[in-house]
Amino acid sequence: MRWPPAWITFEGLQCVGEDALAKSIKTETSLAEELGVFGSQLADVSNRTVWEDTADWLRAEGRLSDAAYRSLMRTRTRLTYHWGCVLYDKDKPVRVQRSSRDI
Repeated sequence: MRWPPAWITFEGLQCVGEDALAKSIKTETSLAEELGVFGSQLADVSNRTVWEDTADWLRAEGRLSDAAYRSLMRTRTRLTYHWGCVLYDKDKPVRVQRSSRDI
């Protein structure tokens, strides 16, 4: 995963989430269509709650199989774990900033 050095912004998190989803689509070829539908419906790829809510909604609508759902949850867990490791690394401190058009 590619993290911007020393300063992680909301846009950086978006980029990492988009990369992770793209890799899942590329490697899970049998699920690529369903994962693509998920990606097109996902409003915020960096937000764990939005990721999970979107997957739950598509699954309830019958537009996401159990296998695709599990794949998405594994990907999201890896992203969350990686993010935690980045924040915990005392030798490479980072700052987090969410950009806003209002500020």
